[in-house]
Amino acid sequence: MSYKRTISIKNKLIGIIFFISLISFGVIYITTIIRKINLEKEEFAKDYAITTKLIASYCIVPLDFGFNEEIDKIFENLKTQPNILSACLYNSEGKIFSCYQKESSAQKLEIPKRNENTYFTANSLIIYEPLFQNNKEIGKLYMQISLDSFNSEISLFKREILLTISLQLILVYFLAYFLQRIITNPILKLHNFALEIGKNHDYSKRIATIPFDEIGILYSSFNSMIETVEMREQQINKDKLALKEKNEEYLAINEELQEKNAELLQAKKVATENEKKFKSMIDTSPLAIYMSNGIEQKAEYINPTFIKLFGYEPEEISDIFEWFN
Repeated sequence: MSYKRTISIKNKLIGIIFFISLISFGVIYITTIIRKINLEKEEFAKDYAITTKLIASYCIVPLDFGFNEEIDKIFENLKTQPNILSACLYNSEGKIFSCYQKESSAQKLEIPKRNENTYFTANSLIIYEPLFQNNKEIGKLYMQISLDSFNSEISLFKREILLTISLQLILVYFLAYFLQRIITNPILKLHNFALEIGKNHDYSKRIATIPFDEIGILYSSFNSMIETVEMREQQINKDKLALKEKNEEYLAINEELQEKNAELLQAKKVATENEKKFKSMIDTSPLAIYMSNGIEQKAEYINPTFIKLFGYEPEEISDIFEWFN
């Protein structure tokens, strides 16, 4: 069902309207056809029931007196009725008195085995009419009526209704195509606006709201969301700028520290060299040198000349006061 996700909202809306209209017109079509068939059947059966009664009334006297020729003349007139396929007249004993069969009809009259005076078969209408003389049944007349003209009329009506519904569906499609814009255009406008913002990342834009409906509420909510995103974007930019400034400050401090460190290393190097020179100088000095520190004036350094002149090692002299004593 993934194909449904690729259908645009415009086509979905048109499809929904068209589908609902199709179902509605289909129900109307079926209901109208059924009602038309029932009404036409009733009218058709009523018309030929009257015709059968009339023919039966003409057959009472000839049947009662056994005049076959008169019955044949009456049946001969049935040729002017194209829908009457056959007719059969039975006497009171149930034997055939006279029959009529339309020459172009291959159908045979089937005597009904039920008590209905009128009923329909697949291809014909069967009508049964008893003949009475002095309140005594003297025979039965059975008529078989073709449904070709009836079916042709119903088929024509079906085609007319189907053509009408087809034209209505075409009209519905075009109306849906134009009227759906009332709903889809604002939604497509919001869709294109969102795509533009996502592409350009410009959160300062706002979409003009449509008041008093759900689309207007959607536009307002979208603008509120964009405003929130814009505020967060601005805060992020501020934080990035502050972080950049802090980073530049740290870089400047680091550069200054590196310079200070280089100076200290250079000073240490100079001090080390000077210390080496000073030690070398006092170690080779012809003068006796004694170095002490602190309150107790303990000996920290005695040069070789001192040791040679006085014969004392540094550990043999506890402090300067003992030396003078």
